[in-house]
Amino acid sequence: MTSSKDAAIILLGMGESCASEVLKVLGQKDVETIIDIMNSMGDLSEHEVIQALNEFFRETHKMSGLNADSGNYIKNSLVNAVGSHKASSLMESSSLTEEQKGIELLKWQPIHLIEDALRDEHPQIITVVLLCLENHKAAQILNNLPKATSKEVIRRMTNLGPLSESGMKILSNYLEQFFTRTEKFKVLNNDVINKAANIISFLDMDTEKEIISYLGKEDKEITEKIQEKIFPFERLAQLDSRSLQTLLNEVDNNQLTLSLKGADDSVKQAFFKNMSSKSAELIQEDLDSMGPVRLKEVILAQKNIVRQAKQLAAANKIVIPTARRDAGFV
Repeated sequence: MTSSKDAAIILLGMGESCASEVLKVLGQKDVETIIDIMNSMGDLSEHEVIQALNEFFRETHKMSGLNADSGNYIKNSLVNAVGSHKASSLMESSSLTEEQKGIELLKWQPIHLIEDALRDEHPQIITVVLLCLENHKAAQILNNLPKATSKEVIRRMTNLGPLSESGMKILSNYLEQFFTRTEKFKVLNNDVINKAANIISFLDMDTEKEIISYLGKEDKEITEKIQEKIFPFERLAQLDSRSLQTLLNEVDNNQLTLSLKGADDSVKQAFFKNMSSKSAELIQEDLDSMGPVRLKEVILAQKNIVRQAKQLAAANKIVIPTARRDAGFV
């Protein structure tokens, strides 16, 4: 693809495991560039997403070695990445003309935005728009219309003849302008830092370290946020028994108690199972008697314990679990 931003958009639309598989075959410089773009990317409109997908399809069709089955290959790849329903929609959108983009944008919009677009429209326009939508979506919108309007729309549907190409172009252009002209209709509001962190967590440790090192030179604050998300405190509960016991021998009990104050019961139980019953009882008693604690203090305690875990892992005293599905530990 000619645009690194387009590549980043495509990867953001995939699951973390799929995206990490793509990143594994790219050069280190390309990986760093794409991750950097993901971190700095703001809200994405559906129009931008569709443009990126169209570019992806165009470039794919230019590749040598693609035959009559290439369409099925692309569709199957998308099904694995985003599911069968969305894949079908994306495949259809790749062959649309510019005049049809508004209709495709319409299919992606949340119901409340479509209702905003139709609020003051003529029943004939509403009729055509609802015919372009999936049945359940059209039914929900119809149900929210004034009763008189909904009855008129159904009447027009049953008597609707062939639609002219020029009429559809006018409607499509109107819809495209409506859904892309204002910040209100930016419907993909991704937590891209969280997404980037999830993707990185599926990479091998060497690649992860190189990317974090690169990002640290560019923006230390973002790098710290990514590192926190790559290895949250809760993942310590996934340590094997020997590693968790080694960690517990190193941490301060007061810090441990404070860190568990904000943890789920499953995390607490994982820690309790790897210490003596007496120690577990004492910590539980401290937790029960502990008054309100500032969230900032809990997070700081958790960060300190995670930092100790990383130090022990660097010294090869414990093994830390990774998010990768092809290997349980690193």
